[in-house]
Amino acid sequence: MRAHQRYFPTITPEAFDGLVRLYAPKRPETTKLLRLYAVDGLEPEAIERETGVELANVLRSCRRAGELLADARLATGSVPRSMKMTPKDLRAWLERNHLEPEAGAKLVGVTSASMERYLNESAFLPRSLALACAAVEAGLELPAAPSL
Repeated sequence: MRAHQRYFPTITPEAFDGLVRLYAPKRPETTKLLRLYAVDGLEPEAIERETGVELANVLRSCRRAGELLADARLATGSVPRSMKMTPKDLRAWLERNHLEPEAGAKLVGVTSASMERYLNESAFLPRSLALACAAVEAGLELPAAPSL
């Protein structure tokens, strides 16, 4: 076990390879960094010390990398198996992370009004919201929304 190895379960190398084939990141460096996080279980800070590259920057620049990582987290059982997030799941996420709806909205990059609407809907919520929640729970900082 390496120093700074994460406490949560990691995905198997075989499952990770399947996700790599599915998402096909274009750069081998991206795959290496994601493997260190999802398979080896290293903390983002340890990855940066080991490689000199910040994992959050890779995820900002490569949407497929973020989706691959979110699906890898699903495979570990660290987040709900279904990406069909419901308002009940969103409320549970807010409670687990000790967040008020406004603070949660800011973290996942939606407006407070959207967060309130999501909490009061009866249908499934957008997959992008579930992915953002999984990324925040994994300790990754999401990029700030561009100002218009």
